[in-house]
Amino acid sequence: MFDDFDDAARVWIFAADKTLSDEQAANVSNAIADFLDEWAAHGKALNAAVQVFHNRFAVVCANEAEVKASGCSVDALFRAIREVFERSGTLVADSSNIFYQDGEEVFSISRPAFKQLVEQKAVNGNTPVFDNSLTTLAAMRTGSWNRAYKDSWHAQLFGEL
Repeated sequence: MFDDFDDAARVWIFAADKTLSDEQAANVSNAIADFLDEWAAHGKALNAAVQVFHNRFAVVCANEAEVKASGCSVDALFRAIREVFERSGTLVADSSNIFYQDGEEVFSISRPAFKQLVEQKAVNGNTPVFDNSLTTLAAMRTGSWNRAYKDSWHAQLFGEL
């Protein structure tokens, strides 16, 4: 995962509101990569890359050792991602949604609906959940992004199983 970047690299995780086809995921990846080729902060090029995971998440990684992303450059990134997703026939998912995995499929659900799943025991302690609020590549590499419900902040918020 982002082999040319060190652990301190910054990440932004953008989730699609629905699963993309392989073709859509490739198109999203290519369009974001094209944007990143031109992405700059205060006129200085940013060293960044994108990877799409589970045909659902576009993860942008930027090595900020030499050039840090500015507020304006981050705003431009968010605008570009929204446009790319819209062109692919999807939207950036609501950041308050919970993403969890059942088998190979990743689901997006509101917090109240996820709480109901927990109460109904439709989610178990080993259900993989995603933490899209991570900001460093180190956190992704150490497994903090996709982990078992019982080991996540979700269990603290929605209750132990």
